[in-house]
Amino acid sequence: MFSHSEELKIFYIKIQYFSTNKLHELEYYLRDNKTYPIYNQMHEIVEMLLITRGKYNFLHQRIEEINHLDKCLSLSNPFGRFSARLIGYICKFIDKRKITSICIDQQ
Repeated sequence: MFSHSEELKIFYIKIQYFSTNKLHELEYYLRDNKTYPIYNQMHEIVEMLLITRGKYNFLHQRIEEINHLDKCLSLSNPFGRFSARLIGYICKFIDKRKITSICIDQQ
């Protein structure tokens, strides 16, 4: 006795708004209660949604790590180190100018 595809679509739409923790709880429940065919279908849908959420989180974290490593690599060559020092000196100069202008304005 399989559920209609429309009912499964409604189920899929509703569980998209669940938090990941609630989805994990639902997945554990459906995994333990696979006595009915509808639970098997629902379990497959929940697993698909958890997998897609996991891939998004993994890919997002991976992109951030790649960007961080790119920045580290650009600073590891001689020109990158020179430009980082130059930017650091400029920032210190700007900060000192701001500090002195604030002190002069207060007097």
